[in-house]
Amino acid sequence: MSIVSLALLASSIALLFLVFLFRYEARRGRKFLSGLRAHVDFFLLKIRHFFNVRLLAWGRYFIRQIGHYILHTLLTGAIASLASLEERLRTIARSNRAIAKRSDKERSHINRLEEIALHKMEVALSEEEKRIRRRKSLEG
Repeated sequence: MSIVSLALLASSIALLFLVFLFRYEARRGRKFLSGLRAHVDFFLLKIRHFFNVRLLAWGRYFIRQIGHYILHTLLTGAIASLASLEERLRTIARSNRAIAKRSDKERSHINRLEEIALHKMEVALSEEEKRIRRRKSLEG
């Protein structure tokens, strides 16, 4: 016979015994070995209370540890993201600095007279506009 069969048989016999015992006590009107059962009940209640307190404390500790672990993971991820963002911003700042230096160098190669000449070429009138203005000034 396997151990599972033995456990089933033993628990069935214990269940039948308890059923008959409770029926007998109900007909009799009082508990069988009430003093001993009171001590056993009190002992079992103490054991149950001990485990309830321990499980409750362990559960709180476990939940708190999970909360701390999740928070730690989130903060680590935030730090990694900020480090990546910082590196990208530093890269942008370096490239911007290089562009600004190049722009300053290009601007410094052109002197003031050359700037004026460039502006004069940009705003110069076309031949058609010159003809129209000349005609308007002569007609007066």
